[in-house]
Amino acid sequence: MVSLIELALYNLRQKYGIMLNCEVKEIQPEFGIVETILVTNKKLVFEKEHLERLKRSAAFFSFPLLKGLWNIQPECENCILRLVVYKNGNFDLKYLPLSPPKSNLVTVSDVILDSSNVFLYHKTTYRPWYKEAMREIESGRYYDVLFCNKQGELCEGARSNLFIEIDGIFYTPSLASGLLNGILRQNLIETQKATETKITPELLQKAEAIYCGNSVRGLAQVKLLDK
Repeated sequence: MVSLIELALYNLRQKYGIMLNCEVKEIQPEFGIVETILVTNKKLVFEKEHLERLKRSAAFFSFPLLKGLWNIQPECENCILRLVVYKNGNFDLKYLPLSPPKSNLVTVSDVILDSSNVFLYHKTTYRPWYKEAMREIESGRYYDVLFCNKQGELCEGARSNLFIEIDGIFYTPSLASGLLNGILRQNLIETQKATETKITPELLQKAEAIYCGNSVRGLAQVKLLDK
């Protein structure tokens, strides 16, 4: 029986003409589901929400979750916990410092996303389309790099969800545009502090304020760099 991962990767090759560097069998042992969690005073922030998202992705990719996986006692006072769960049920924990951002600039990438790509909707180790953007973010050039889909709609940043403010109302791209439903994004929508809508580059230019948000860094106001 063909696994969901094999089917999805096959579809990537067929639809987008992506040439993978290795075969599925070589990718699978390293492929993992990721949760990046803020630790404050040795407590996991949004613990329940991260667990629920992890469960949904594990069910989608047919990953087993070991009992007691979530009995994690953070080894640091204030930091970022990166959890990666693998197909065999094993998992890795890594503690990272929460470094202040080096830039408040964002730009729109020339890379176009396909909203039918299932990997956009799950946080995993397989996100090659964001690789170059993450290098630019880590270098301090940008706070984040934004991406559009084939329909010309803004989707998300390489490491955060996008929010814009117009007439005092916060908007965020619709899930159907092709993006990860971030924990902070989900919270803001559920508490009616943000509304989903289709966001075009033209609407982005008209925004009174632009924000990038995730559950680790919160909501940060950014400035769009004109190309």
